[in-house]
Amino acid sequence: MRTMVMALLLLALTACRGDMPPVVAANVVDGGLFMGEFVLKRDGRSPEEWSLNSSQLGKLNAWLQHHRDGWEMLVASPPPPSLSIVLTHSDGTRSRVDFFDMNDNWRHMVVVHASSASDNGIIKLSAAEVEELFAIIQKNR
Repeated sequence: MRTMVMALLLLALTACRGDMPPVVAANVVDGGLFMGEFVLKRDGRSPEEWSLNSSQLGKLNAWLQHHRDGWEMLVASPPPPSLSIVLTHSDGTRSRVDFFDMNDNWRHMVVVHASSASDNGIIKLSAAEVEELFAIIQKNR
C-alpha cells in the first residue's frame, strides 16, 4: 500500500501540463506581469509590450508543441518574472508564460500559468532552448 501511495505521489509531482490549444494571438511584456500589473525593469525603465506577428505565432506554436513534455507541477509561487508572454488560444482561453532573470537558479526556468490551475507547470530549459524562444518572440522593428 505504501509503495502504491508513493507511486501516485510521484506521478502527481511529475505530471505533465495538459496540451495547450493552438495560440492565435500573443503579447510579450518585457518587464513581466505579476499579479496582473507590470513589473518595472531593474534599471527603472518602464516595460515594453508588443504583439507577435503570424510568422512568430507559427514558430511559437511549433516551439510549444516541441516542448509539451517534461513539465512538472508548480507547487510554489515563483518570483516576479522579467518577461511574460500572454497567450490567447484558439478556444478563447488565455495563459501566460513567464521567464526570470533574478538569479542563476531561475534563469532557465519557464513557468506556464494556464486558464486551469491544474495545467500550470514549470520546466528547466537549456540556455540554447531559452535563446531559441527569445529569438522567436523578439520585437519586430
